[in-house]
Amino acid sequence: MSVAILPRAAEFRYLESSHDARSVAVSSTRGLYLVHLDKPDTYTTLKVPTSKGGLIAFGPEDDLLAHLAGRYLTVFPIREPDKPIFVNRIEGKYRYTALAVAGNANQPKFALGDTSGVVTLIDNGAFPLEESWSINGPVDTIALTQDQRFCLFSGRVAGEVAIWDITAGVGRSLSEVGSATVITLSGDGKQAISGTSSGTVYVHDVESRELLRTFEVHTAPIVELRVLNSKGAVLSRDETGTARIFSLQGRESPKSFDVTPNRNGRLLITPDASKMVLLVGEILGTYAFPELKSEIQATEYATKRLALVGDSGVGKSTLGWRIAHSEFKPQESTHGQQFWVIDKLSTVRPDGVEVSAVLWDFAGQPEYRLVHSLFLEDIDVALVLFDASRQEEVLAGVEYWIKHLRSDTGALPDAILVGSRSDRGLAAISKEEIETFCHDNGMKLGYVETSAATGAGIDKLLQKIENAIEQQPVQVTVSTEAFQEVKQRVIRLKSSADSAAKALVPVDQLVEIVNKERGKSVPKELLVAAVRALRNHGYLGVLADSSLTQYVLFSPDLMISLASSVILEARRNPKGLGALSESDILQGRIVFPEIAGMTREQQRILLDAVVLLFISRDLCFRESLGSETFLVFPALINQGISLAKRRDTDDFVTYRISGNVENVYSALVVLLGYTNTFKRAKHWRDNAEYELDSDQICGFRQIARASGVVDIVLSYAPPTSVSARLLFQGLVEEFLKRRNIMIERFPSVSCNACKYIQERSTVVRRMTERRTFINCEECGERSPLPSITIVELPGQIDGEVQVQQRVARGRSAYQSALVHVKSIARDRGLTKPTCFISYAWGQWDDDKWVHQLARDLEVADVAVILDVWNNSSAGASVPRFLERIDKSDFIIVVGSPAYRQKYENDVSEFGSIVAAEVDLINNRMTGRESNKSSVLPLLRSGTRQHSLPPLLQGRVTYDMTTEENYFPRLLDIVLTLFKLDFQDATVENLRERFRI
Repeated sequence: MSVAILPRAAEFRYLESSHDARSVAVSSTRGLYLVHLDKPDTYTTLKVPTSKGGLIAFGPEDDLLAHLAGRYLTVFPIREPDKPIFVNRIEGKYRYTALAVAGNANQPKFALGDTSGVVTLIDNGAFPLEESWSINGPVDTIALTQDQRFCLFSGRVAGEVAIWDITAGVGRSLSEVGSATVITLSGDGKQAISGTSSGTVYVHDVESRELLRTFEVHTAPIVELRVLNSKGAVLSRDETGTARIFSLQGRESPKSFDVTPNRNGRLLITPDASKMVLLVGEILGTYAFPELKSEIQATEYATKRLALVGDSGVGKSTLGWRIAHSEFKPQESTHGQQFWVIDKLSTVRPDGVEVSAVLWDFAGQPEYRLVHSLFLEDIDVALVLFDASRQEEVLAGVEYWIKHLRSDTGALPDAILVGSRSDRGLAAISKEEIETFCHDNGMKLGYVETSAATGAGIDKLLQKIENAIEQQPVQVTVSTEAFQEVKQRVIRLKSSADSAAKALVPVDQLVEIVNKERGKSVPKELLVAAVRALRNHGYLGVLADSSLTQYVLFSPDLMISLASSVILEARRNPKGLGALSESDILQGRIVFPEIAGMTREQQRILLDAVVLLFISRDLCFRESLGSETFLVFPALINQGISLAKRRDTDDFVTYRISGNVENVYSALVVLLGYTNTFKRAKHWRDNAEYELDSDQICGFRQIARASGVVDIVLSYAPPTSVSARLLFQGLVEEFLKRRNIMIERFPSVSCNACKYIQERSTVVRRMTERRTFINCEECGERSPLPSITIVELPGQIDGEVQVQQRVARGRSAYQSALVHVKSIARDRGLTKPTCFISYAWGQWDDDKWVHQLARDLEVADVAVILDVWNNSSAGASVPRFLERIDKSDFIIVVGSPAYRQKYENDVSEFGSIVAAEVDLINNRMTGRESNKSSVLPLLRSGTRQHSLPPLLQGRVTYDMTTEENYFPRLLDIVLTLFKLDFQDATVENLRERFRI
């Protein structure tokens, strides 16, 4: 062991090793230090412009070290570290949280991730080259390929890993990964390796995004990933100190060793796995690498997902039962989903990989499509059914499901067209027509005619499925034998969960059951990891109550069925508003048959999970009416727009969308309403309007085309400006591009001669027919038509579009957090708090901001007292309104220079209402601490000294002067209003998840 004593500092923040394992860099609040491991008891102090404990990263050739602190990027040559290559100040609106380097000392390129979720590329001149599309929340981890083509980044809040193709200017996400805690790249840069908070390690092909391998060899969050210098080997370490070394090809069993973690220090393992470096305080110790334990007995397996889809009443459930149980049993029409493990399709490949198959039966009724569209991704084989005994519209609905199954690239998973009920007579369509249909729609596996009643065609169908599975690449999961044993026991318990009450079990209770059956103890963390793995493969669900107690849902289809019932209930809204009272759902005042046999606690957990599903997937938005908050589902609104309410508008662009289109309209309505720029003004069935100002109005409508195809038409009301229309169009396109759909853009066309705007439907029709011109409907002159534009995946986003996209995603995350807040308040019996908002009204921007704040608090079930809501009518009594300050549980003071000016009461000869409000607020500030703590100073603009009254300047202030602070601080305010202690484990977890 060798030790270096570094200068003492308030905090040592980052510790990083060079790729050749010869050097270690340490950044602290006092400075930056470089330790050469061949002389580990000495160090070099590097000169940096600011000592804030900056981010550090070595270049891939180990010829440079980059340091980013505040706005300063400093680059040092490793050979002469006392002579920086350059020091540059980088302009940026947000704080940087992640750094990666590519290239060499002569031509470096830097990728900088910030708190807004955006990655910026910087060259050696520190000029921003490009900005990526954003993730929701801060960038925590980042990697840049050496050829500078791809950048990977992720954050715990975002729950996704983004791959940005810099050359093509597009971005995609790795849906399987979820929340990555660390990302790295293989030596050749072709594989992305992601460690997650669940302890799972994923390996993807960077270019294709294909999942290559999954490693379930940890039971705690991954904190370190190293690609070892030895070929194809990776070292992973979790927060408990357990480390594994495994091959990316997975052909060798992982090796293991334990490192006892020091909670007060930072640990690093060099890339050649020769040394460990531990930093505790200012003491940097270098240790020899520990001896590897014997190889872990590992097993490899894969799961194939089969989907049974088709319209209602075509016999899907009966066929599914026949496939799963080899017998005929009449089935009720499916409500939600059903799930079977198909043992007869399970096999062991020649390389020893165990392949199992699960079959999902999706209900076919149109009212369930809104929910099912969330779960039709990553299907390996689709069985698309139609009723062969029908005499009319034989293939009704088949085209819809084919379009729905296609990916954003237009690719269709392996699909089999299945004719059911062949025992009832011959199909009213010839086999030649069916074969032509399969060929034209890319159904390469062809057609099978079946009968669940007689078993005819079942063997042939199973053989087709088996052949398809054998020919598909297998996404292998590497797991330990102990892991597999626990999983098999959990699967057996799943099959015995034959009642609603048994479907949801606390994890601690599951540990007891497994231990009793096993005859010996199994570590809880191993069982939790096994359950998470089963969840990833679709076997189970994992939920939590408001106190964070984890539960295992043995029947994940139960939650989908419950979600479908909520949709049906919202559709029954007597006014056709597609809305339900959120409290009626969460308080259990609506009876749902799926959970009727459960305990009250079990019902609450499932209802919370369903509401969170709807909110997080942007299927609904919250709307407050009086003291009640409603969940409004835009797709279910049944009120049409009347002629009397129809506004004169002009269409300016049309998007034709195909694929998974069910939730497109809902998501656009929700996300556009979440921006700060466009206020949701009116919405009807398939039609919505938004206001930028009172005279700046944009909107869109949805027009259903063929099955699985819709048009989204953007419009504006004169005199809406061109800039407002372009902003609206930019936001619509960015929201659309993040969905699994194909998008074609059709602009409006005006006559070159008379400027008459041509009929939208005619323009779309002729462009679809690939016509190159259109004859003006007004003057007859010929005008050229542009080509159809394919709207690509997310790429570079400019200006206000980027800002408002971030706002929408931040508000979406905040709305999801409120589900947890409301469940805590409900379970603890907390009452609805009242809150008076004191602000300097009269300035348009500030008024608009405060009104949005009030709405954001109102949907959190806070009773907000605001002047324009409670005292705006003519003749209203100002003194009586001010008296409500004394009766409010809390007072929010929105600090700004204008507020301070009005407080000083010299703006008007008649005095200021703000001054009167502050006089009453000061009564609390001179009282007991409990009274003082009920006043919440909030900084909207300016500084404390110039924006707040003197008595408030010394209080803890919610700084909301920047956009990035708004939603984290807003959630803090809500928690404070409900008197939830930040030290409470549940609240602490919630704040951490949303990066407060």
